[in-house]
Amino acid sequence: MAAEYTFANGEILTAEKLNNIKAAVNDNDTRVDSISSCTVAQGADSASITCSTANGDVSIASVSDGATATGTTEGDMQYWDGSEWVLVPTPADTTVESTLRFVNAKPTWVPSYYEIGGRGPAGGFVFSVTDGGLHGLEAAPVDQSEGTGWGCFDDNVSDAAGADIGTGAQNTDAIISFECDDGSPAALAATGYELNGYYHWFLPSMSELILMYENLADSDGNRSNSGPEDLNNVGGFANEWYWSSTQMSATTARVVLFDNGNQGGELKINTARVRAVRAF
Repeated sequence: MAAEYTFANGEILTAEKLNNIKAAVNDNDTRVDSISSCTVAQGADSASITCSTANGDVSIASVSDGATATGTTEGDMQYWDGSEWVLVPTPADTTVESTLRFVNAKPTWVPSYYEIGGRGPAGGFVFSVTDGGLHGLEAAPVDQSEGTGWGCFDDNVSDAAGADIGTGAQNTDAIISFECDDGSPAALAATGYELNGYYHWFLPSMSELILMYENLADSDGNRSNSGPEDLNNVGGFANEWYWSSTQMSATTARVVLFDNGNQGGELKINTARVRAVRAF
């Protein structure tokens, strides 16, 4: 068990007690060697001990009387403004990605704004934005399958007919919930993806897939993608067919050719690529 050392309020910090603190720190695998001098910094309701060592200045102890600003919400933080501790509250809307920045020399949460072609909150590529860049859609940076069937051949998944932007997630849920005899490999490839701790990916609807081609694979708008080596192909898409989550009939589903943006329908038993997306 790692060593612990405590001292009481008003207790004098002798050299022996400082060495005991040093030993406790070292037992917790934070090395402090060759202490030459120590400084006690006292602020309002708190104090810290920093010692000069062979490895530079190391903080080895701190104490607070518990009267500092502590916050009331998970994620609250605080900073010292020179005279008192000031609370940096958690952003009011925790569904919006935020970045901690210094504004007028004070740490402040500000909303993260995203742009087409840039990286999204999960690390994918943004291809649609709303609310001035606060929300939108991002595509995974890699394919989840280089060739798989859509599944549900000869099954009418009527709740997966959505083609508009914003319908991809419900299409995907409907495909998986239908529990087709031949499975739903394309949808499952999308929903099984995880990136940087972000889940909830889905197979894009037809309009989402078209927008992904136009804003990422064909970012220069010349209707030509020569493949991952194309400098205007943001996201490294293959110049092949990609599945949407939009069903055409019991036997076909909609696809987009990422070579030139052509659109069509493909038998569900045939294969096409999968690139998952997520909303933020």
